[in-house]
Amino acid sequence: MSKNSFTLIILLTMTALLLGLAGCGGVGTANPGSATVAGQPVKGVTIDACALLTKADAEQILGKPVEDPTHPVEGSETFNVFSCEYKMQGGTALDNASLIVTVPAAGDLQTAQIAFDTGKQQAQAAYNAAPVDVPGLGDTAYWVGGAGNNLSILKGDINVTLSASTQKGDAPAQAILDLAKTVLSRLP
Repeated sequence: MSKNSFTLIILLTMTALLLGLAGCGGVGTANPGSATVAGQPVKGVTIDACALLTKADAEQILGKPVEDPTHPVEGSETFNVFSCEYKMQGGTALDNASLIVTVPAAGDLQTAQIAFDTGKQQAQAAYNAAPVDVPGLGDTAYWVGGAGNNLSILKGDINVTLSASTQKGDAPAQAILDLAKTVLSRLP
């Protein structure tokens, strides 16, 4: 298994783990344009993750053309989850740029903070790398290198996780920091 495939698997596993730790009671979907659980509307915000991380953004950070986006992560009764992933054309299945936005269905700050803190606490075990605080993004942010290479940001009650297979290292590259600022500026 390539490092990139391991990275996406870990990213998706961590998201699922955070949703489970937050006490989700059932699985539904939260795709752009809809926020539902088991077909019922969910209180809270609807976010189009692919409007936050555009095809042009993905191509710029990956340095190559990308395929049309997919939405690989689903929500729950506890969290609205909006995701967007662009795979590089001609690359491996996991040469990608992805964004996962998680918002507590009830819109409360405490649940968002707990999910963010839990992810940070479990980063070492999940990615074999200690999280590194990144000042100046949202309310708080951290980078995880190792097998993760992703940037997690908490802004109000919104958790944002941004990853690009080209962004590797013990600290975030300027390109991923610039992209994160752009993504944050597009939040509702």
